[in-house]
Amino acid sequence: MASYREAIALLGAGRLPEALAKVEESAVLDPNIWEVWQLIGNCRHQQGDVPGALEAWKKSTDLNPANEELKEFAGRVRLALHKHLHDMMDTTKMFEGMAEKVSAQASILDEATAHFDANRLQEAEDAARRAVRENQKNWQAWKLIGDCNLARGDRRSALQSYNRALEANPSAMEIKELVKRLVSGAFGGA
Repeated sequence: MASYREAIALLGAGRLPEALAKVEESAVLDPNIWEVWQLIGNCRHQQGDVPGALEAWKKSTDLNPANEELKEFAGRVRLALHKHLHDMMDTTKMFEGMAEKVSAQASILDEATAHFDANRLQEAEDAARRAVRENQKNWQAWKLIGDCNLARGDRRSALQSYNRALEANPSAMEIKELVKRLVSGAFGGA
């Protein structure tokens, strides 16, 4: 029990890693002392090792089934861990859904760009508008719609599309330059 008492003193001095090492030493010397396992659980919990804490607390309650306070505390920790894992799963699902949407948007933009590069302006605009229907803030799709309009000579529609792109991405310097040139009359057309 000397290692156990040393662990308590180290814990009181805020020396958690050393306290855990000492109390684990006590458990090796006598694995049948429930207080030792409870302290191991407490130290592990303070270090953020929740699974390790729960394992140690289970050993403690197996050795002392009458310790209702520890059972209740371990239950609360288990519940908090379960909620945390559930929240993480929800977050993962959310990111997976976002990744799928981003991938679909990228695919549509690739299609639109390929059409534009092949001078199939209507197909390019149609594809870009599909992307915009999915996400009104898709500034790249708005820019491509503006590019299609500008290529057709429709400056007014191009300017409207470029302005929508800037609403979605105010820092897009290339689009700011296009708008500036359109407003100044640097491009010909309607």
